[in-house]
Amino acid sequence: MERNFTEFITILTQKSKTIPYFIGLFPVSTHLNLSETVLGYIKALCLRWKMALSKMDNVHLVDFTELGEFYNISQVFDLRKDQAGHLPFSDKYYAAKGTSLARKVHSWQKQHFKVIVLDCDNTLWQGVCGEDGTLGVKIEGPYLELQKFMLQKHDDGMLLVLCSKNNEPDVWDVFDRNPEMVLKRDYISNWKINWQPKSENIKALAKELNLGIDSFIFIDDNPLECSEVMTNCPEVLTLLLPKDKKQIAVFLQHVWAFDRFKVTDEDKKRTKMYIAERKRQEVQQSGMNLENFLAGLELKMSMNYMEKANLARVSQLTQRTNQFNLSTTRRTEEEIEKLLQNEDTECWTIQVSDCFGDYGVVGVVITHKGTEELFIDTFLLSCRVLGRRVEDAILIGLKKYCQEYNLNQIEARFYPTAKNTPFKEFLERTAWEKEEETAEYIKYNLITEKLSDSSECIELYINSDYSKKLIDEANNHVSAVSKLGESIPTNMYQPEEMNLVFSEKNWQIQIVNEENLLHRKQLLPLENYSGELLAKLPVISINEQKLKRAEYVGPRDETEEKLVQIYDY
Repeated sequence: MERNFTEFITILTQKSKTIPYFIGLFPVSTHLNLSETVLGYIKALCLRWKMALSKMDNVHLVDFTELGEFYNISQVFDLRKDQAGHLPFSDKYYAAKGTSLARKVHSWQKQHFKVIVLDCDNTLWQGVCGEDGTLGVKIEGPYLELQKFMLQKHDDGMLLVLCSKNNEPDVWDVFDRNPEMVLKRDYISNWKINWQPKSENIKALAKELNLGIDSFIFIDDNPLECSEVMTNCPEVLTLLLPKDKKQIAVFLQHVWAFDRFKVTDEDKKRTKMYIAERKRQEVQQSGMNLENFLAGLELKMSMNYMEKANLARVSQLTQRTNQFNLSTTRRTEEEIEKLLQNEDTECWTIQVSDCFGDYGVVGVVITHKGTEELFIDTFLLSCRVLGRRVEDAILIGLKKYCQEYNLNQIEARFYPTAKNTPFKEFLERTAWEKEEETAEYIKYNLITEKLSDSSECIELYINSDYSKKLIDEANNHVSAVSKLGESIPTNMYQPEEMNLVFSEKNWQIQIVNEENLLHRKQLLPLENYSGELLAKLPVISINEQKLKRAEYVGPRDETEEKLVQIYDY
């Protein structure tokens, strides 16, 4: 077993292909009559196997050890089949294994659904809030399990919205005042609580969230409501909860549409991003014209070379972005890595923030450098930033890159689809000129000198510019600080002498001198900056032994004495 373990690890660490590997882990046969010692050894070996796989790129574990319980299979192993042909499992188990593997591969290939639309009465809770009252509805048993499941989907990056025929104050009273609620108001990205047909409300939600209605899952306990949505919104995946409420938890676990193969940092922030977007829309709808609205947003955009940590997000954007997408070429992480092995190929990630918050990584640009021209392979932006003129700022960034390498023009091929018309409109309103049109694509050319050198409404930072700006701002803050009544020169502090400490709402700069003594703590509002871009600043650790400490106070009772012994203070 040790030899096999070592050989498997060697094969996977030395694999030459960049395609993903799916590794199955199986239960141990019950009919082999293995000793407790051997069973314990195999259990430990499986844990080592899991740990080793978790550290490998493009390797994904498929754990079959709990299939029997998950699919309610009473007989997992078949002694006669094992003796006859070394096929140790029962037919039902093999069927479950195939289903589980297909489900894993399916989630790897496509994560299509983004929004879960939830009914309230007899779905999120048992009872009717308008009749039973805020504390009269029950959140227990299957309803509690449903809320916990939805909380997990929220953490996985799916948006939760409400669509309920109710009086809105009654619904929010349950969220705010019923202590049994697991889902809180902060987890809800949007809502339509009224007496309109639910299909109309779902269409309105799709428009407000700027997401395709085919990315919605609708959940309700009422067959009539489900039928109405299925008839008028056939693109929506409609799920009718089981009549036997005890089956709700099992039902939800077996819906493939909820599967998330990989959860990125952007996914975890998605709800906050959409809540911030709703605030932007409220400001925009207040009657302010577009120019004043954009100026008030205080937009900042960073265009950075892709880092390894962003690879999953870049692949995700190529898979999901449909509207503002030049080529709609879908790429896996492995394909992107292989593409970037060409030294003339660059991949930029587009990050945007404004006064309401951080949009995160919202765009990808992949280019190939020629002798005199730059060819755009991929140019896409999330719908969250459309209408903010971010695409125009990207062209300015590309112009600066072309100037650096003496490239006088940019070329691109637009591949039209049923959904990417917004990108064609962008090409036609800017300085692009159509060169060629075929049945598959339209070739465009752009002379870089025709582009502006600056953006009117966006602060643009390319690669290290953004970090440099923040360092300069930090030095400016330090110039106003004094230590023991002495003036501190502005240029005294270099980036390597800064320590960044993050909290929920603020980031903190700690300035240290050559002896690592703490000089100053300066708090700056985090909402003014992109957290991810801020994290690019160098971070050092402070030598705590050299920091000034309060006078030592010894243990004052028996409990404190034991704590001192435990921590070896």
